[in-house]
Amino acid sequence: MREHENDDGTDHERPVREQTNWIYLRVRNKSALAYDNVMVNVYLGNFNSLTPGTEFFYPVDWNPQGLIGSATVNVPAKVGAAEGSVIAKIEWPAALIPPAAGWHPCLLGEILPMEKDLTNLHHVWENRKLCQRNLTIIDPEDFDLPSNLHSAVFFYFF
Repeated sequence: MREHENDDGTDHERPVREQTNWIYLRVRNKSALAYDNVMVNVYLGNFNSLTPGTEFFYPVDWNPQGLIGSATVNVPAKVGAAEGSVIAKIEWPAALIPPAAGWHPCLLGEILPMEKDLTNLHHVWENRKLCQRNLTIIDPEDFDLPSNLHSAVFFYFF
């Protein structure tokens, strides 16, 4: 997460409840081919809702009701040893930030099109087009925060 909408930073900052936050996702390409119109979706997951000792499973935990937002990006091709990379930015409206009670929030990301067989459930680490970020959300009354602060989450696909 980043404090400002347009700073394109890459260091994570904790999101702040009761205000707009920004999610930045780095999409990497190790191919010599560029990819246009790649869809990046971010969902809100609640780790507390899972059976103890389990992890999120794709696609069932990427629930459409938890969709925070989407972005379409063009991912450049790899050049020499340097992989192609682009950062997608998605607004996280204050109304979609979960309450403090009963939540262990996690952001769940996906890149579409998905070329994996979706008939079987699988974990984030089993698919390069998935990512997850556990979060701690700040309550503004617990900290001396400037009134114009806008946080942003940063996470990436491998």
